[in-house]
Amino acid sequence: MVADGNDVVALDGLVGDCLAKIRAGGGPMLIVARTYRLRGHTTADPGHYRPEAEVAEHGKQDPLLRAEA
Repeated sequence: MVADGNDVVALDGLVGDCLAKIRAGGGPMLIVARTYRLRGHTTADPGHYRPEAEVAEHGKQDPLLRAEA
């Protein structure tokens, strides 16, 4: 199953559905939570290899901001 990894409410619901299916004998499941890293790989990585506009656009989908809204 593929999910929007930036939508914590939807992801919580999907995980709950998957757990119910697993507990009912449905076997293992895989969730692919697609998201976008807003910072570099580490604190030493400034992430200057991506355009600022791209990062800013994805920043609007920040999971914390979406959950707060």
